[in-house]
Amino acid sequence: MRLPLALALAAAALLAGCERRAEDGAPGPPESAQCRAAAEYSRQHHGVSLLVLRDGQTVCEDYARFMGPGRASAITSGTKGFPALLLAAAAQDGLLSLDERVSATIDEWTSDPDKRGLTVRDLLSLSGGVYVEDSAPTTRASTDAPLAVRPRTRMVYNSAPFQVFGEVLRRKLKARTGESLEAYFERRIAGPLDIDVHWSRTPDGAINLATGASITARHWARVGELVRLRGAWKGRQILDGGTLDAALRSRGVSPVYGAGWWRMGAPTRDLPTADIWSGQQVAPPDMILAVGAGKQRLYVSAAERLVIVRQAEGEAWRPDAATRGFSDVRFLTLLLRPGTEHDTESPDS
Repeated sequence: MRLPLALALAAAALLAGCERRAEDGAPGPPESAQCRAAAEYSRQHHGVSLLVLRDGQTVCEDYARFMGPGRASAITSGTKGFPALLLAAAAQDGLLSLDERVSATIDEWTSDPDKRGLTVRDLLSLSGGVYVEDSAPTTRASTDAPLAVRPRTRMVYNSAPFQVFGEVLRRKLKARTGESLEAYFERRIAGPLDIDVHWSRTPDGAINLATGASITARHWARVGELVRLRGAWKGRQILDGGTLDAALRSRGVSPVYGAGWWRMGAPTRDLPTADIWSGQQVAPPDMILAVGAGKQRLYVSAAERLVIVRQAEGEAWRPDAATRGFSDVRFLTLLLRPGTEHDTESPDS
């Protein structure tokens, strides 16, 4: 059976097995066999929430005993998916262009021959060489750090480029309207989606755009829906679809990464320690992911009309054992291709 048909049948089974939909006040128990199996597997690896939407409808929802639909959870580097939305909004609003030079706003970079040619999209594709060894670096540390590698030669995964991007947008907003970055995010993203995002801050008080978001599973799923529907939500075009597509597109340094989102593709040295790129055909080919330490996951497939949220106890709570052994392949197989389980485990977070 071809993969798309298999996925369609599995998703249809999920939908058929979930006749009751969860109301906002309480979780809907998993009804289908594959939902129960995936939920149990996730909980075995310290999962705290699981939510699956098909065509925007809840077909699977499960929480750990101490969790629930109203409790936010830290998504660590899953946070990196938000700047792509901010980039699309800012480009649509005429605040910046995707490929304008960062030095046009961070004027300290104009005198640095290595930095002055870097573009906004270089930053968010992590191909500019900007690097600080800190998951929550200050703005000053991020803008002042020397480049780790020559621009556009390799991907360098770290948090600093997202903080530089935040500073670019902060200065743009201050010069135009005086609006804060937080207020802009609320007005353009969180407000229209009716979601709450709780931000941690870096030592200098900036919002941590790389690893600092906490959010409920239901609200993170709305972010996935916005991406799946190319910027639309409940019949309203919040973000221009073409601009969002361009923001998410890889620059080519790493073909599987664009503005905080990972996508299916040939394995490269840049991939995180998930086994979803192992060559086992379980994920839809068009799937993109926001990925965080502790096996936080937001999976989105427009072709299969799916959004999947998986949250887990993070490293801050269980530094030695959090999510050890969780396999994306096993999880997605249980959920989307029941009866074809792989005995695959991933030893890393």
